[in-house]
Amino acid sequence: VSFLVEVNQGKIKNNKFLHYLLYVSFFPQLIAGPIIRYQEIVPQFKTSNQWRLISENLSIGLTVFIIGLFKKVVIADGIAGYSTPVFDAATDATLVLSFYEAWSGSLSYSFQIYFDFSGYTDMAIGLARMFGFHLPQNFNSPYKALNIIEFWRNWHITLAKFLRDFLYIPMGGNRKGPGTQFFCIMTTMLLGGLWHGSSWNFIIWGGLHGLCLSINHLWYSCQASKGYSLHNSIYTFIWSRVLTFIILVFLWVPFRADDMSSTLAIWKSMVGIYDHNQFFETHIRLAKGRLIALLLIVWFLPNTQQIMSRFTSSQFNHNSKSFINDFFYWQPNNFWAVIIASLTVVCFLKLIKPSEFLYFQF
Repeated sequence: VSFLVEVNQGKIKNNKFLHYLLYVSFFPQLIAGPIIRYQEIVPQFKTSNQWRLISENLSIGLTVFIIGLFKKVVIADGIAGYSTPVFDAATDATLVLSFYEAWSGSLSYSFQIYFDFSGYTDMAIGLARMFGFHLPQNFNSPYKALNIIEFWRNWHITLAKFLRDFLYIPMGGNRKGPGTQFFCIMTTMLLGGLWHGSSWNFIIWGGLHGLCLSINHLWYSCQASKGYSLHNSIYTFIWSRVLTFIILVFLWVPFRADDMSSTLAIWKSMVGIYDHNQFFETHIRLAKGRLIALLLIVWFLPNTQQIMSRFTSSQFNHNSKSFINDFFYWQPNNFWAVIIASLTVVCFLKLIKPSEFLYFQF
């Protein structure tokens, strides 16, 4: 779609059929992204130093690939055992989830889909880098977002740009007043929901994100008109991050649930309407420690692009000089060789059975 539109707009010229074939069949990102534009990858095919195995590219690409594999095999698949039983139970009308069960399952899935999808993206980026190709970044710590607008700037970035450039802006965007902007946002997000699947759950998911984005833009307009910013203090910073994360956890429920009745059942339990005995007491007790650990990881640790920023052209390079960030910066040395080798061993020990990536179905 992007290729046809950009050819029609005159942005792509002198394209050759061979280059087009390479573009549509470039295997690292073929199944689930990141979504790449013709102009982002084809010029790299023409560069003379591509297609050669260079030690620096191999070491950087392999590191990113192993980090992504660890995210998928160890973290995402590990937490799936805590989310799946809860969402399966929600489909059974004879079972009623407790407040803690609903939150345990929803939080688990929020972490599962992030580490699963960002893990796949890291693997695709790492695999391409081994051969000297640079793919666009797709995630930038989205759960650190202070609002829904910031979340969509950092979650599945290539899809967000695709929707912006080929739906939101052509419909008018923010150039024709708040009414048109609201219509464009809602239409774009509803179609974005349908892109994931033709069910009411995905439509509701897209619509709610569109509504939150519209409210967020309206709030920004009010702030601008009064000349103040809400994030001037540490308290509002913390509150904004926590509130945004809670909203995101709520919005992941229809994305994961089998149908709207299951979605409503989990939502009711999450807000405390149901207060029944817990069916998964052991499940909750075991999940609690992992959920706290994962929350600390996504809120306070650097992401893959920041870890590798000294050796990549990432647009998200982290320039902080703190001891913690220096410790996590990747270097081609013995220490990091041991770390990556250890992650590799753990991944292979966890590869007991095949496990699909969640985004393969979309």
